[in-house]
Amino acid sequence: MKLLRFLVLSPSGIKLDKTIISAQVKTTEGYIGLNFNRAPLIAAIQSHLCKIIFADQTKREAIIGAGLMLIKKTEAKIFTENFVFADEVDINETLKRKTELERKIHHIKDAKLNVKIEQNLMFELLKLSSKKK
Repeated sequence: MKLLRFLVLSPSGIKLDKTIISAQVKTTEGYIGLNFNRAPLIAAIQSHLCKIIFADQTKREAIIGAGLMLIKKTEAKIFTENFVFADEVDINETLKRKTELERKIHHIKDAKLNVKIEQNLMFELLKLSSKKK
């Protein structure tokens, strides 16, 4: 079985660089499956819970923030500011961050900044929902 190199990149560095069998990613057009030899594609992705099967058959879920994805036959790259494995979410820190973002959103009048806060809030809510499973 041929494997796909899967990278998640953020302004703060490489969040993930592993070989995978497959992953399920949510684009603005819906979910798509990633695997080796997929047709090349550039797509916007939404914040979502991504299911990944690694080369060693390990299955993990990750919360990925909105961003862009570039797919080639042997590699998929996701560019996002937010990424965390669902099993590494700290519920208390997430609740604190959610509360802070909710407070900010009511006091900020700048529409561009509000969009950024809304995206971060969506990411925190996804982290919380992943813990309720």
